[in-house]
Amino acid sequence: MIINKYYNKLAYFHNGYIEIVDPVATGKTWDKTPVGFFKVVNKIKNLPYYTGHIPGGDPRNPLGKCWLGLNANGIHGNNNESIIEKYVSQGC
Repeated sequence: MIINKYYNKLAYFHNGYIEIVDPVATGKTWDKTPVGFFKVVNKIKNLPYYTGHIPGGDPRNPLGKCWLGLNANGIHGNNNESIIEKYVSQGC
């Protein structure tokens, strides 16, 4: 996968060919979304948003329905459709 922060697009490659290009959200400022090579290390459905005391599965949960943990110091992804194609995160 490659994330293009300028266009807020994710390109998924399989066997050297682009299979999917989808919109994503990135950091509020350019430095909020780090640059580098990272791996998805875990996937959690309906993760609670502990800081906001919002349970998993709640539509108000900013983490969305499926949280992806990466091997990059607190960086993660989610499928919250309301933020897609926007510069909104604090480093997700």
